[in-house]
Amino acid sequence: MLLSCGLTAQAQTGSVGINTDGSTADASALLDVKSTTQGILVPRMTAQQRGLIGSPATGLMVYQTDGTAGFYFYNGTAWTSLSASGTPGPQGPKGDKGDKGDTGATGSTGATGAQGPIGLTGATGPAGPQGTKGDKGDAGATGPAGATGPQGVAGPVGATGPQGPAGQGVPTGGTTGQVLSKVDGTNYNTQWTTPSAGGSGASLQLFVVKTTAQQTSAASSNLPDAITFSTINGTGATLTNGNTWNGNTFTVGTTGAGLYTFDVRLTGAGATTAPMLDINSTGYSPTSVYGVTANYVGGSMGTTQTAYSKRGVLNTTLYLAAGTTVTVRGMPTQTQLSGDLNGDASCRFVVVKLN
Repeated sequence: MLLSCGLTAQAQTGSVGINTDGSTADASALLDVKSTTQGILVPRMTAQQRGLIGSPATGLMVYQTDGTAGFYFYNGTAWTSLSASGTPGPQGPKGDKGDKGDTGATGSTGATGAQGPIGLTGATGPAGPQGTKGDKGDAGATGPAGATGPQGVAGPVGATGPQGPAGQGVPTGGTTGQVLSKVDGTNYNTQWTTPSAGGSGASLQLFVVKTTAQQTSAASSNLPDAITFSTINGTGATLTNGNTWNGNTFTVGTTGAGLYTFDVRLTGAGATTAPMLDINSTGYSPTSVYGVTANYVGGSMGTTQTAYSKRGVLNTTLYLAAGTTVTVRGMPTQTQLSGDLNGDASCRFVVVKLN
């Protein structure tokens, strides 16, 4: 190790001096360290590290860095803090006795010794028994209910609210025997309608006849001819719910959806004409409805047939949505012959709304 200061030794005394001024070591000291600008450091450690020193020599000294920090030395039995107060020093010597009659002078008081180490804290004594808990008092009985107080005075009547809008009035028009019925199920608008016989809820919508003769085209793959009836509705029949008729096509109105029955009668002297209901102008299709024909011969075979012996008949019930169109068409049953339809009101078309 290199030292940055002067080092002197006195062989005759075994003293070693460490200094910066070149002076000799004091003969009474094994190690004489002199400096006016530096100190000396002893080993620094924690209390735990100090306690791990094995078989410490009496007088061994360290500096403790935690807990009660400071210098500690081993007194042969335990580690002792130099910061604690030591034990009182010994009493100084008694002064010499003076000449007889004179009181001897009192000797000087000896210097106060360092305070001895603080003794260990004694163990905590056992806890005493817990005191008994006092009895809980009984709850007192509930007192009787007080009398009901008088009723307060009635508050003032509130102000009258604004008048509501005028309700739906009775529509104008109507004829004898008609009744008021709702236009639809979402409001209270009403209309005059003719009730059906028997009060079943059914209404006769259309009863028209054929007033002009008509020859239908010979049967082929072409779309059958539309049959023209009168545009004048018969007595007791009234179109409702927006339903319309133009002479050969019946159209369901915006509020007319429901069940309908259709009855068609076609008579003539030529080839028998079978009626057909063309739904939504789909022609020959599964949605169309087809009627049947019948030939009636009066008397024995060969008797002349009348103008009403060839008949086509159709009767059906359909559910129709709003906007549906139904056109009556005629299909001659003989391929090369055209049908002759009477114009004397024997041909008819009837529509009844069931609900």
